[in-house]
Amino acid sequence: MKNNLVEFTEVTKRLQFLSISFFLILLIIIVRLLYLQILKGDYFYQVSEENRIQLINIPAPRGIIYDHKKVPLVKTGPSFDIMVTQIGLNKKQTMEMAKKLSKILGKKKEEILLLVNKKKALSSMSILVAENVPKETMIKVAEQRINLPGVIIQVSPKRFYVYGELASHLLGYIGEVSEKEIEGSEEGNYKPGDLIGKTGVEKLLDEHLKGEDGGKQVEVDAKGRELRILNYKEPIPGRNVYLTIDFQIQKIAEEAMKDNHGAVVIINSDNGKILTLISKPSFNPNIFTTRLRKEKVNEILNHPYKILMNRAIQAQYSPGSVFKIVVMIAALENNKVNLNYKIRCQGKYYLGNKVFKCWKKEGHGAVSLIEAITKSCNVYFYNLGRMVGINPMVEVAKRFNLGEKTHIILPNEKRGLIPSPKWKKENFKEKWYQGETINMSIGQGYTLVTPIQLACLISGVSNQKVIYQPLIIEKVESLDRSKLISYQEPVANCQLNFKEKTLQILDEGLKKVVKAGTGWNSNVEGLEIGGKTGTSQNPHGEDHAWFVCYTHINGVNLAMGILVEHGGMGGKVAAPIAGEILSKIKELP
Repeated sequence: MKNNLVEFTEVTKRLQFLSISFFLILLIIIVRLLYLQILKGDYFYQVSEENRIQLINIPAPRGIIYDHKKVPLVKTGPSFDIMVTQIGLNKKQTMEMAKKLSKILGKKKEEILLLVNKKKALSSMSILVAENVPKETMIKVAEQRINLPGVIIQVSPKRFYVYGELASHLLGYIGEVSEKEIEGSEEGNYKPGDLIGKTGVEKLLDEHLKGEDGGKQVEVDAKGRELRILNYKEPIPGRNVYLTIDFQIQKIAEEAMKDNHGAVVIINSDNGKILTLISKPSFNPNIFTTRLRKEKVNEILNHPYKILMNRAIQAQYSPGSVFKIVVMIAALENNKVNLNYKIRCQGKYYLGNKVFKCWKKEGHGAVSLIEAITKSCNVYFYNLGRMVGINPMVEVAKRFNLGEKTHIILPNEKRGLIPSPKWKKENFKEKWYQGETINMSIGQGYTLVTPIQLACLISGVSNQKVIYQPLIIEKVESLDRSKLISYQEPVANCQLNFKEKTLQILDEGLKKVVKAGTGWNSNVEGLEIGGKTGTSQNPHGEDHAWFVCYTHINGVNLAMGILVEHGGMGGKVAAPIAGEILSKIKELP
């Protein structure tokens, strides 16, 4: 009996222990459930939502860039892009998807996996693996969607440069935003993967052109396939921009330059509006609109001819005989010469034991001031430069704003250089020699200019009063697209304030340059053209060819500067290009 009692007590204790243990376990489960459901409920709800909701960015179409007559130069069109999401996909499924997709796209499986794995951190965002695929490819992907978990077809806006290389340095190009650009922008303006203007007008007016991206939230199944749209935000297109460029004139000038390297700038001299801006060799900005084509982009970036350099505003050359315009004005303004003053040119000019040559070996004989500018006689201008002296020449050059930026709003413009005794002392700790004055009188030596500076100089000669800041932006569309807002107004860079008689004599001489002098190859029947040729000495090869001119066509006063690298003599190479351009502009309606 006693033994039975002991056994009963022992069983009771065990049952009590089991009951307590069960109660404690149940309590722990209840507490854990309370913790998960109440305290951490919002967190786990968010995680579960992220595991079934795909965020798809919808890029805003960039604004259209027009010429001043509303000819579209840069547009945005639809692009079929293939995106991938990793939501709901394990490693095996991702590998299988990449294998099938690679066959359709013609890409290596490893290339697709590299793109996907590279952006794993953005698991709720779709990843671009193929951009602007042909319509036929898009259809194949759509047909195989059931077998391609995580694959999404998206229609995105794609930048399209309508005329390829035409005006490429002015228009610029777009590219994927860098980390540095994201850090330098206002918070939220850009995110990884966005396209941003890198050069030219695309960079200059990026804030106007880029618009505001939209997006959508879509519910996906366990295989990453879209079920339904939960939220949608319409993208806001960028503003349209109107340039001062005239498409027809730009095209004429591009064709006239052919395969020559160099630059052409055509300005309306009455207001500073740029009608044409060309830098050769050029490039096709459409190459940059595809984010994944790195090899071609690197080829352009590292091109031996530096094709991304805008030679019109960044390349610096000696002005050659175009600088004789400055010397002639300095002589007339300082009463150093009159129309009857003659000098005999025998092909050489002596300064001590140093010989300075004329481009015409046998010389020009006895020539007056007008004849000297017409025939571009070096010996006459050697004498004139020595008579005038360095400081008056520098003063006139500065009044034309040479050696200073023109303040065109394109980035990275160069200043050029107008040397002086003070400049040489500061930079070389040496005095200025008379031989340097003589060399400068024909635009050689240290003197450097850009093509746009000489185009501005001749525009000032054309209107005889003022040189305007070069303008390239005409108008920008308002936010509500209801009207166009003027972006740049004519602003004077400098007032010339030369004597009326000086400018009359100069005009007479420059018109004779075209009618019967070194610039006769630019002559166009029915047009009165004033111009000046120049040949810029080049220690690295063939000389560079210059020609600047002005005329009146179809109610517009045009000024033009042309530079042909390694072209030789300006009268033989650059002047004929000007003649071809002006003759075709004359025929425009």
